[in-house]
Amino acid sequence: MITLTISVLSFAQAEKYQGTMFENMAPASFEWAANRLATLDQLVTLTDAQKEEVEVINMRYAYRMDALARQTMDPETLKAHREGLFDYRMEDYKRILNPEQVAILVAHEEDLKEDNLLY
Repeated sequence: MITLTISVLSFAQAEKYQGTMFENMAPASFEWAANRLATLDQLVTLTDAQKEEVEVINMRYAYRMDALARQTMDPETLKAHREGLFDYRMEDYKRILNPEQVAILVAHEEDLKEDNLLY
């Protein structure tokens, strides 16, 4: 089982996204992205370059998760959309991780999937 690292997005970090497509996202979406970065870093020990790439990936998916959260749909449909986004995000991670990190990611994928649904 993995332990979640809760990180709080500082005002300076949120300010970074002013004037972008992300600026109207709910604070929870920024936290979601930051928490996923912290969790992945804790799991596979990301390099600084990987952290930057993961931040971009997570913001893209946070934007999509934020849009889903604003939709009115039945819980099963919402869950299916989230699971689909999770699978795409994992594939994006695998493109930037080294083989050892990918092996760790794959070994913990079910725990990460469970965490993904807590948004």
